[in-house]
Amino acid sequence: VIKHKQEEMLQLQHANKELFIDTDALITKYYLKLYTDKNCQSNLFEAISTINHYDLYLFLEPDVEWIQDGTRGHGESCIRKENNEEVKRVFDEQGISYISISGDYKERLAKAVKLVDALLYE
Repeated sequence: VIKHKQEEMLQLQHANKELFIDTDALITKYYLKLYTDKNCQSNLFEAISTINHYDLYLFLEPDVEWIQDGTRGHGESCIRKENNEEVKRVFDEQGISYISISGDYKERLAKAVKLVDALLYE
């Protein structure tokens, strides 16, 4: 998690106007528990999360077909929904505001572009 934050900070120095991050410390902690069935007691994840100041969180709903890419697990619909609600709970507990995006892939992209454009140009 420290290496991830270091890399993020390095990339931020090279970003033009925006930097897209696909995960954060809290999500890393969540997936650590999900895949290892161990509850990490370290406060490191929360400490790193407190220094994260992202302008926009886009939360992708699990309403598109799940596709196995050789590295993914937990693709059953009921598990995806359960994991979805749990991640939202983590964000809510930490006071992290997010915007849910649903629809097919084209609709998701259009919504995301509109939200990013609004952040950059309005």
